[in-house]
Amino acid sequence: MDDAINSARSEWADRVDWPTVTVIIVTRDRHEAAEKAVASVLGVDYPAEKLEVVVVEETDQPQPIAGDRIRYVAIPMRNLGLGFARNQGVQLAGGAVLAFTDDDCLVHRNWLRELVGPLFTEGVAATAGAVLVPACGPVGECENILGFPGGGVKFVEQARGKTVPRETFSTCNCAVYRWAVEEVGGFREFNRSSGEDELLSRQISSRHTLLYTPHAIVWHEPRDRIGKVFHWLVRRGHSRVEMAQNVSNKRQLYGKMVVQSPTVRLALGTLAGAAVGVPPVAMPVALVSLYYASVLHRYRWSRRHHRSWKTFLLLPWVKAVMDVAMDIGTVEKLLARQKSKE
Repeated sequence: MDDAINSARSEWADRVDWPTVTVIIVTRDRHEAAEKAVASVLGVDYPAEKLEVVVVEETDQPQPIAGDRIRYVAIPMRNLGLGFARNQGVQLAGGAVLAFTDDDCLVHRNWLRELVGPLFTEGVAATAGAVLVPACGPVGECENILGFPGGGVKFVEQARGKTVPRETFSTCNCAVYRWAVEEVGGFREFNRSSGEDELLSRQISSRHTLLYTPHAIVWHEPRDRIGKVFHWLVRRGHSRVEMAQNVSNKRQLYGKMVVQSPTVRLALGTLAGAAVGVPPVAMPVALVSLYYASVLHRYRWSRRHHRSWKTFLLLPWVKAVMDVAMDIGTVEKLLARQKSKE
C-alpha cells in the first residue's frame, strides 16, 4: 500500500531551495530503537547539508549516538514528560523547519521531501504525514485502521491521495516551521501522559494552515496485542483529563467526553430498556450487537487496505477495547485529581 501511495510523485523533484530541517527524536528506555530511527532518517532523499537530527534521551546512563549530523543530549530521569523533552530538542535545533518522528518509527526514503514540500504553499505553517504499520497481526492492523497511531490508515483513506487540511498532527510524523512553534510558546509541559502534540497543533492550526499528506510515510511499530492497545488507550484517557484541566472550555470538553462515551451510552440504553420492561440481559446484548454491526459498516472501506476477513471481523472488538480503556483512563485520572485535592 505504501508504494502505491508514493508512486509517480514528482511535484517537489525540481526544487533546489529546500529549507534547513532538524528532525527531533525523543526516547526513553528504547536506545537501540532510537539508533535505528536515526539511521532511517539519515537515509532519506534530502540535501545532506540541510539536514540534522537531534536526539533527546531521558536517561541516567547516557549513550551518545555519534555522527556528523547528529546532536545528542541526555536529560535526567525526572519524569517531566514528552512536552519537556521535545522542548529541549527545539532549543537545540538549528533548522528553520522542525520535523518530528518517534523512536519506534522508520521513515520512507521520500519522507522528508514529501513532508516539507507542502510547506512551500503560502499560508501553510505545518504538515502531517501518513503513519502506517509494517506487516503484523490483525490487532495491529485493526489499531491502524481505527486511526492509531497518528491517524493511521483512517487518515490515508480520508485524504484519497490528496494533500488536505487538518487541525492536528502527531509528533510521530510532522513538520512545522520553527517560528510557528515559537509563536505559540512551544509544547505544553503539563501533559505528561501524551497529547502535547495535539495541543500544539491545534494552537498552530487556529492561526495558520496545517496540511496532511498521505505521501510522507513513516512505519510505526505496531501494538499488536490487545493488552498493549488497552494500556495505550488508558494513557490517552489520562491525557484527555490533563488537557481538559488546562483549557478554557473544560465544561464543554467534559460534556463531550460523557456524550461520546460508549460505556455511558450502554448504561443509559440498558436503563431505558429496563424502564419500558425490556429484560435486563436483552438490552445490553441488542446494544452490543448494534455497536458491532455499526463499526463494521462505518469501516467497510478498510477492506481496500487490509483484505483479511479476520482483521475486519476483529475490528469492532478492538475498537470496544479502545473505547473502554479510554473511559477507564479518564475515570482513573479524575479520581486521582480529586484525591490529590483532599
